[in-house]
Amino acid sequence: MPNGTLANLRRKPQFEFFLLILAVLLVRTAAVVGCTECYQEDIDSYGILATNWAQSGTFGFMESDTLEARPTAFRPPLYPWLLSCLVRHGQISSSALACLHILLGLVTVTLTWAIGKRVLAKRPMLAALAVTVDPLLLRNSQLVMTETLATCLSVLVWWMWLVHLDRSASVPVCNSAINCQRENKCGLHHGISALLAIRQYGFLVLLGVLVGLSILTRPTAAPWALTLVCLVWFFSNQCVFRRTSSALSVMLGILICVVPWTLRNYALLGKPIWATSHGGYTLLLANNPYLYSHFSTSGPSRGWDAQPFHNRWLLRGEAVRHGIDVTQPEFWAPSDPIPSSTGRTGQSPTYLPEIEDDALAYSVAKATIQRTPMMFLISSIYRAGWFWAWWPYHDSFSLSACIIGMWYGGWSCLALVGLVAVIRSRQFKYWAPPLLLALVLTAAHSIYWSNMRMRSQLMTGVYLLAVFGANATIQSRTKTN
Repeated sequence: MPNGTLANLRRKPQFEFFLLILAVLLVRTAAVVGCTECYQEDIDSYGILATNWAQSGTFGFMESDTLEARPTAFRPPLYPWLLSCLVRHGQISSSALACLHILLGLVTVTLTWAIGKRVLAKRPMLAALAVTVDPLLLRNSQLVMTETLATCLSVLVWWMWLVHLDRSASVPVCNSAINCQRENKCGLHHGISALLAIRQYGFLVLLGVLVGLSILTRPTAAPWALTLVCLVWFFSNQCVFRRTSSALSVMLGILICVVPWTLRNYALLGKPIWATSHGGYTLLLANNPYLYSHFSTSGPSRGWDAQPFHNRWLLRGEAVRHGIDVTQPEFWAPSDPIPSSTGRTGQSPTYLPEIEDDALAYSVAKATIQRTPMMFLISSIYRAGWFWAWWPYHDSFSLSACIIGMWYGGWSCLALVGLVAVIRSRQFKYWAPPLLLALVLTAAHSIYWSNMRMRSQLMTGVYLLAVFGANATIQSRTKTN
């Protein structure tokens, strides 16, 4: 093949896309195959819930005495439901789970490339390749956790948002905000315009469904969902009627996903839980006397040993039965003995009804915060730092942690440059979904438990922002020279 023909082939988007697909398949397959034993670990009980769901038809934990599934809302349902489809002979197929994570990673990377073609003037392939080899995303693909699915959904929502912006530009604009319906001046009342509008509303409902699925994967997406509804209202047609109906269409899609889960929990658990019954524990893990003591002596160090906290929290059931107020500091004093008795054990060591246990955790966390409000403010800053940390924590020096820190440090600095460039270019509406998600997740995890893993959903936006910043810097220097 002549050199000129080969050069033209390399410039074709199809060839670039083929190379990207090949890179994703090779890298993600190598990641999951190289750590097959990781799927045997089930730290957050998603595998147990999925297996029970497949075998009993109930989303819950098995009772040790009756061997029947007890309904639960301890975890969000979407990821366990997907895993339940992979159960074979009483356990999740590791090969099927690996294929699922590879597929989700493939969708994530290709959508990153597609978004890059839309929001970047140059080098969208660079951002897509960075997502392909991202350490956090690779590690998440080896674990039975929700991050891989949540990341895929978040980038899909962003892509759908960009498609919505393009589609809304093709719908006739109504400048009559008040007399739209009364005087029949709005294009919505004409045949072709009506069809376009109906199709647009259907698309927005689908966008809302994807946002709702994000909530059912990780409930921290709920505030993000509200911001997206507001975005649709602000950046839709000039007509107030269309703005409102567009925003309501997205809200309808969200409710289609969240309402059935809420009603199910009300019917089976007696409380309309829209998220999970795990929020109290997550808040308490981030706001308990042991962690506050660590912060007061060691500052923002991530070297906190959580085992004493876990050991003490296991005694809450017995403490409640003996009339001890677990919200008071006396309960958390290691020297204070707790009367013990034989209690039943299960998957989750609560010894209390699920809803009551969640409420108790919220009460203890709130009491801890109210006693030491200044420490809560300081710890919120520390937790935000944990969320955006550049390297994983190790007790001693680690070369891998050093390399990861350099990787994230460089990309994060470029992303900040890109953020400034986005603000200057007035292109916020194209970047709004990931920027608002970053704001929401940072705020949520500055209050609730936080670590590096929980920012996985943001990495596609970070890399695209970084490339945007690099492009802007190169362009600025070129003009200067």
